[in-house]
Amino acid sequence: MGRTVSSAPTAYPPCWNGLMEMMRVDRITIPADLLMRSEGTTGRVHSVFGRGLNLFTQGRLIHVQWERELRSPFSLALNDTSPIRLQESIKEGDEVVKGDGRFRIGMGEWIRYAPKELYDPCIHPATEISESKLEQMSKFLIGEMEDLRERIPSLSFLVETEAIIKSQTEGLLACLREWNLRFQLLREYTGRLIGLGPGLTPMGDDFLIGILGALSLFRSYSKKIEDFFKNLREAITEQVNGTCAISSEFLLYATQSCFSEKINNLLTFFSHRKLEEEKLKKTIQNAFDFGSTSGIGNLLGIYNGLRIFSALRQNGEEENG
Repeated sequence: MGRTVSSAPTAYPPCWNGLMEMMRVDRITIPADLLMRSEGTTGRVHSVFGRGLNLFTQGRLIHVQWERELRSPFSLALNDTSPIRLQESIKEGDEVVKGDGRFRIGMGEWIRYAPKELYDPCIHPATEISESKLEQMSKFLIGEMEDLRERIPSLSFLVETEAIIKSQTEGLLACLREWNLRFQLLREYTGRLIGLGPGLTPMGDDFLIGILGALSLFRSYSKKIEDFFKNLREAITEQVNGTCAISSEFLLYATQSCFSEKINNLLTFFSHRKLEEEKLKKTIQNAFDFGSTSGIGNLLGIYNGLRIFSALRQNGEEENG
């Protein structure tokens, strides 16, 4: 599961222009930290949003955000004094310059690069789970998705997208139950979902990320599940350019079992011996209820990832029996 690693204490300049604390990096994921410390001193602003921006450096994206909870496996979070000052000074295409323990975006002020915390976004596999707990998890996710849908506008394109996802997944599950799944069929399945639906991260991509999250948690349960997970990762990697750059980045990290802090928090609960539903409910509401389709897509993917895991496990037990 995702882990936070504290770095050595660092002395920060107490002010900015004699008035404010210097802007600095507070938390960062390990992959983003490696990019920030890699060779090469320049990059550019890829995209700017109300709640953050993306930098493009070393051929990959780094998400710069204001909130403390890391919203992607390639995020860095700035200290609390930064958002307005940064938003007022940047635009897409601005150059990013790195060096001497700091970096600058466009013509803005220098940002101190000495993060207090490094966060590991990778999910580490659980070794076992009971059938009763699996059923409890699935039932709980169904209830939370129904509650979340009530707070999302019922738009026709969302209904159509979800219908396609469900239809394709039922076909996949039917093949799994008969163990009649060739790699080409898995490639066709992922190809129909990658880039499906509108949005910054299309719902089909969010769904596949959720599936990879659930299977990452149980990928070491048996060789059959490990092989399916490996083939799914390969199929997605082959076709990842079929979606937008930001969503492609999320998918690539998901194939490496690396996810946002919100997904890691949820999957961490699943690996506990006792499922505490009230804490789970609060985790989902805080993390996924933010007015977009990403939350419902991720949850739907995690739920169906559990169904895929169950079908593979049952198939393996029947073979062994």
